[in-house]
Amino acid sequence: MNSIKLSISQLRLLLAVTAVLGILFVATTGGLYWYHDQWVTGQANPFVLPRAGHLLLLQGTLAHENNVATWYSAMLMLLVAFTSLLCFGVDQQPGGSRRTRVAGWGWVGLAGMFALLSFDEIGSFHETIGDTAVFAAVGRGSGWTAFLVLLAGVGAAIGCFGVLHLRRHPVALALLVVGTLLFLSNPYQEKLEIDAYRAAADPATWQRPLGLLLLEEGSELLATWCFLCATVVYSAGRPHRGRLDRPEDPAGLAIRLAYSPHGATLGVGLVAAMLALLLTQVAGQQIAPGMGIPKNWFPSAGAFGLFVFSLYQFSRGGRAKAGHAVLAACSLGISVFYGSDLYSAPVLWREGSAAGYALRLLLAGLCGGLALLLWRGQRLTRLQTATLGLGLTGWAAALWFPQEQAALVAFGGAVGLALALVPNSFLPASVPAEMTQQAEPFVQQEAPVRKNPAGASAAAGGI
Repeated sequence: MNSIKLSISQLRLLLAVTAVLGILFVATTGGLYWYHDQWVTGQANPFVLPRAGHLLLLQGTLAHENNVATWYSAMLMLLVAFTSLLCFGVDQQPGGSRRTRVAGWGWVGLAGMFALLSFDEIGSFHETIGDTAVFAAVGRGSGWTAFLVLLAGVGAAIGCFGVLHLRRHPVALALLVVGTLLFLSNPYQEKLEIDAYRAAADPATWQRPLGLLLLEEGSELLATWCFLCATVVYSAGRPHRGRLDRPEDPAGLAIRLAYSPHGATLGVGLVAAMLALLLTQVAGQQIAPGMGIPKNWFPSAGAFGLFVFSLYQFSRGGRAKAGHAVLAACSLGISVFYGSDLYSAPVLWREGSAAGYALRLLLAGLCGGLALLLWRGQRLTRLQTATLGLGLTGWAAALWFPQEQAALVAFGGAVGLALALVPNSFLPASVPAEMTQQAEPFVQQEAPVRKNPAGASAAAGGI
């Protein structure tokens, strides 16, 4: 893989699927609160849901923590971080101006911000950050004010970046501005609800207005989706001389990569080390009932990254297509399983639970079959094969560890898989003959290279 190429239809499908899922979760949130309100207000002949239907609504509401809806919101933010890095890659392509390359580092900052927002969405830090020692140090009762000032500063920085760097891309700029304004409005929407609660004659019987609830949760999802659209529009629509397709055709996304397997290994290792260091800081925290669980983000985000990677590799075809299809499905399931805290279900940890043993055996079987598919479909070194085996073993064995350690072991499994598979997919566009023989055990042979009409070399492979 010496390039990343996505067609315009694939990018449209990405935006459409994320939009439909967002609408679905907002509707599910409204349905759950409508269902509860009819019982609270004492309506005659209230509608009664079966237990399975009620549990399904609980997993789909954006107003609760540790469920599928919260996982989706967090992973949508992480997806924006990924697409922001694609925008950075577009700006660093050959043929761009120095100003564009320097300003393009703003996308890296945006990617870091959305990665932190994704972490916060599952960890629920924003619920109490204004009361922490750092913000409370400015004075009693003013911690939240300091936090809001910081939030406004971040919004202003994003706005300045958009105006300076995206002024020639009005659609992307408009989407970025709308997303920023929606995010900045969220704390004030929460303040309105708090004021309404405090102003109620009897706060104990106060009910959260359904309209305000949907406005708050929906605007946050819409803000994230606007940023996703902005990054997709910019990366796919920005014409530049370094494109791998025809220079006059701006449809789709094309980025030439210049990383070696060793460089990719170093990058994956550094990211994994930083995440592991952060994990050690939150793994032992005491979590209040109803709050998010920060350590769950690590196995969930790691598995989601593998899902995105394997789904793209599946779309490229090749010998490992079947393995990447199964890996994509397993990675998505693992990401949801830990990100929504389903792995903490008492039925899985009850002594002698048949359901718990059945799930453990099923997961072990899936990981074993996946190992065979990936091993047969890729040319891996002995070290990569061992790392692949350790990663899949981590996923399979996580539920055999004590519950408190399951998320940590699953994260280790995701790191092992990333170290085995991601570097194996990178090879420079032009490789000297003596390096080709050395790289043969790492990757499959690249597609032939031809000259495009403009005289620049372009890889014939891709989507």
